[in-house]
Amino acid sequence: ASLHVRSAVLEVMWESIVAQLILAIRENDKKRISELLEDLNTLIYPVEGVDNKDGENVLASLLASAVGFSSGTVLQLAQLTSNLLTQQKLSLSPRTLGKLLQLLSSWLPRAHPPTELLYATAALVQAGAVYSDPQVVAVQLSEGGSLLRMVEGKQYPVEVQRAALHLLATLCGRLELPQPLLLSLLELLLQHLLAPPRLDLLLHAKLLLSLLRAMHAVLLRLNAPPNHRLLPSLLASLKANMALGLPGQLRHAAAPIQPPLNVQPCPQPGSPRSPSVAGPHHRKRNRSRNREKGKGGVVLTGVAAHGPSFPPSFSCSSSDSELSDSEGVSVRLRSTNIKLRHEALSCLALIFKSVDRHTAFSFWLSFLPDGPRPPNSLPSLLTCLLKDPSPKCRGGAVSVLCAMLEGSKPYLAAADDCPLPSQPFTPYSSTLGAVLKELHRCLLLALAAEPHHTTLTQTIKCLSLLVTNTPYSQLSEGYITRVTSSLFPYTSNKDLDVQVACLTCYGAVVSLQPCLKEVQRWLGLRSCPWIMEHCLALLRSPCPLALHTEALQVLTALCRFNFSAIAHCWSALRDLYFSHLEQLPHPLQQHTLKLVEELCRAVSPLVPPPAELWQQLLSGPLTRLLQDPAQGPLCAQACDVLATIGPAVMQELQVPLRMLAITLPLGLSREETASTSVTSSAVRVLGVFILYDCMKEDGGFVLDCHSAVLHCLHHPSLPVRVQASWALGNLTDSLASLPSLLPALLLPLYGAVSERIGDTEKVKCNAVRAAGNLLKMLTEPVLSSCRAAVERLSTQLAKCINSGSMKSRWNTCYACHSALANAVFTSQCPAATRELLTALCSAVQSCKNFKVRTNAALALGSPASYAQLCEVWGAVVEGLEGSEHQEDFSEYRHASSLRTQLCSTLLHLLSVMSSEQASALATHPLPDTALRHLREFLLMAAKDPSTKDGEELHSAWSNLKTLGSSGGGQLHQLLDVFQGVWEEDVVVAA
Repeated sequence: ASLHVRSAVLEVMWESIVAQLILAIRENDKKRISELLEDLNTLIYPVEGVDNKDGENVLASLLASAVGFSSGTVLQLAQLTSNLLTQQKLSLSPRTLGKLLQLLSSWLPRAHPPTELLYATAALVQAGAVYSDPQVVAVQLSEGGSLLRMVEGKQYPVEVQRAALHLLATLCGRLELPQPLLLSLLELLLQHLLAPPRLDLLLHAKLLLSLLRAMHAVLLRLNAPPNHRLLPSLLASLKANMALGLPGQLRHAAAPIQPPLNVQPCPQPGSPRSPSVAGPHHRKRNRSRNREKGKGGVVLTGVAAHGPSFPPSFSCSSSDSELSDSEGVSVRLRSTNIKLRHEALSCLALIFKSVDRHTAFSFWLSFLPDGPRPPNSLPSLLTCLLKDPSPKCRGGAVSVLCAMLEGSKPYLAAADDCPLPSQPFTPYSSTLGAVLKELHRCLLLALAAEPHHTTLTQTIKCLSLLVTNTPYSQLSEGYITRVTSSLFPYTSNKDLDVQVACLTCYGAVVSLQPCLKEVQRWLGLRSCPWIMEHCLALLRSPCPLALHTEALQVLTALCRFNFSAIAHCWSALRDLYFSHLEQLPHPLQQHTLKLVEELCRAVSPLVPPPAELWQQLLSGPLTRLLQDPAQGPLCAQACDVLATIGPAVMQELQVPLRMLAITLPLGLSREETASTSVTSSAVRVLGVFILYDCMKEDGGFVLDCHSAVLHCLHHPSLPVRVQASWALGNLTDSLASLPSLLPALLLPLYGAVSERIGDTEKVKCNAVRAAGNLLKMLTEPVLSSCRAAVERLSTQLAKCINSGSMKSRWNTCYACHSALANAVFTSQCPAATRELLTALCSAVQSCKNFKVRTNAALALGSPASYAQLCEVWGAVVEGLEGSEHQEDFSEYRHASSLRTQLCSTLLHLLSVMSSEQASALATHPLPDTALRHLREFLLMAAKDPSTKDGEELHSAWSNLKTLGSSGGGQLHQLLDVFQGVWEEDVVVAA
């Protein structure tokens, strides 16, 4: 009742004051206007009954008489504007907003103090006011501009500086400012963040909060992440503020963070370890400090004994005005520090999301510890996660962790937590392993102690990211067991988002590759894995859509990555589909079909083949979807399911069902009304079917597939052409394996393939594969009918060897291997052969990608005879020497395969070399590097004479002895190498 009375009194006061104000405006009584504006500003907003029309009338009347207003009256008008826009939440017309903005902007340089003008201008901009001259803001923020001087704060009180920073943040959020200006503003804000405190704690905290809010707005507007010059200092300043005011944490100076220089991704777990890092950040720590230890080094302490404690009753007000004076400065300081820490963490998350993954990972060790830290040590992100009393700040810390973990898998692949003998430094891989161990420990502690559902959901999602990116196969066992057992209590949490996040994390666990023994043991604890039973129960019950979706995705991951664990109970999934999933709402059908696709793919190799499942699918739901292309995504997904049928099941199907499975994708590939996704999926099915032996023997299907693929190759949509070119590659693979072919079947393909090689990279990489098969199948009758097309095709292949994407080059080199192995092509097209060999020589010498070089070397060793053997020989020798030098660390793992193939090609060249070619070899000696690699290869090849390399070794040795001394100096060196291998009694002489 008292609140109602107060609202009524305020409304009456508003009406009375406004009536007097309108009268004073008519009488042009400036003094009275000022007094009444003061009265309006003393009201407690919002005032019930005051609507947009009332506010519009008052402000429009004031604007009409604004000429002659004193500075004080303008400030009062600015305050009223702020009250009506921010407290009363009124919406004003664009005309009134524009006039107010123009008036206040004109007074901004000469008002003293301009605090209210700045806040009012920010409120107007936030409400949608537009500057009549877009350059005004840029001028005010440029060097010497009035607003920039206020942001710098050298000549103004701190309240003015805070108001200017608030306006700056609003301008960045609403206007498109030039990128150079944003960068200069970021640098200015950073200078202020790094400056030593010059105020009392509360005022300084408020200033830092305003600086961070402005910085957050600037970072949001930057098109590119901060440059490497600013980044170390920027991260250091945010790190210093992310834990400011935490209980037990001392303030520390923000020293620039310098990342290690040799951080490299490790694309596969089996690759060599990264170099050790010795330095102040990576020195071996005192092993006697108090750490939890146990079997495998992954025993984590219980939360009850060591976990963090978050007071559930703690809360902070959204504004300082809500805190009464009796609460004291300490309470206001605590409230401000919480907002400050949250803003710092938000800026950190923005930066780690925007920078490239290499740069982000290089700063990991500056924010994440490699073990429990002693008291009074510098805070880390995990300190914020475990000790911050504010759930928003803990959630902010989790957001930063998620941004850091995203895309970190290639860099974490080098991690290793195996115990090492005592040594003067800690290898980088061990440091990474320790960081991952501490991350797991702290996230699980935070999970057990978190009382707020929103932050709890964020923490579980972060744990999912950690599981996805951690190389558990190189770490001690125990991590996954701890994760799964810690998650179990939350699967029945009353909050829906928490339940969904738990299923997401379980999905990450069952998706781990390679499959871990720890995961297999967890899944094998019961006859039917618990997680499978849990998901089945959810799908049988009327759960929310989000839970159904996540349960389907977990079951899909189980079928895809851990089918062996559910192979004995997979029929439960089949029964569930036909009893429940088929009737699920439309939004869930696509996830359901994805589950059916993975299930069908997993059961396809079973003996006997699951023909009964496919009879059920083709007799009901799947066929209905395939016959309805209007349901675009579902029909396309149904095509993907059909593509998993497998050759064994196709062979076992009854003839009517087999014909149905064939005719449905054939019809969809030519359906004019079908969507792009349906057509591309349908032609992909044909590309899968054509590889089945039972389908190759079906001449009618081969002709229909041939026609459908050629039709789709000319489709206007790129995704359709991509799938059609892939199907064309499979079609030519199948045609190449047939004993006899009709020339009429091949002739149309040469022109089609030549046309698609000129398409985009995604199409070209498949088209060149088809070109290689066509040249492999080339016969003299076919060549006589399409010589021009064949020569055009070979010219295109020669150009593709050293241009385009690496996948296209790799496929092109393999296509050249197929072409050059065909004696008809090399003998009847000598110019084309010479062109291909020249391009391959260039690739094997200079291509940065070692997989491309390997296939180029394979192609160079394909012809049965050479007209330019010396050129090929020199290129292979140079390529063998160049294999020692790689600019990209990721190519290191392909160097061994490259050297093996180069040496195999050298043996082939030696076995077909004539005496004239031998005498033309260079007289200068072979490089020692090439001789060393060749000798190592010969010793390996000699161990098993039955292999291709072993047979080539005998052939090369026999020819080398026949050539004798007819060659140059290189041949003498090779004789010595072969003789040395022979004398070791490794090779059994023929």
